[in-house]
Amino acid sequence: MIGLPAEDSSEVRNNVLCVLKKLENQAERDFECRILPGRNKNDFVNLIKFKKEGSSKELLKKKKIGILELLDCGIGNRKGSIYINEDISTDTKKKLFQKARKLHKHGFRLILCRDGQSLVRKSDFSNAIKMKCESQIIEMMAPAKPQE
Repeated sequence: MIGLPAEDSSEVRNNVLCVLKKLENQAERDFECRILPGRNKNDFVNLIKFKKEGSSKELLKKKKIGILELLDCGIGNRKGSIYINEDISTDTKKKLFQKARKLHKHGFRLILCRDGQSLVRKSDFSNAIKMKCESQIIEMMAPAKPQE
């Protein structure tokens, strides 16, 4: 989750509980949290690990209700969006799409943006590959290793 205020781990756990309650997730107590640094100085990534199998899938289904806001979840007194799992901020989506366009030079034929996601194809009939991060694009630009 990105967008939650992160002062200390106990506060983060309480904020995650607020989000899970908003989404009516049943796995409210069966998770672990870790705070990771984000791209900007004041941004943090909250890595959530569920202990029960299927809890994360349930959460991902329920997150489709729309955009989660801090105030709607009862967290703090400032406006802000909460992004879960593969949700990417609008600025990051734009940057990824611009970098993905460079893949044309490396043999990728089709690059498109659908529902805010950047997708690339090696050929017209191959499966679309969803761009999730910049390192994935760099890896795709690297020359193929010769087979032994």
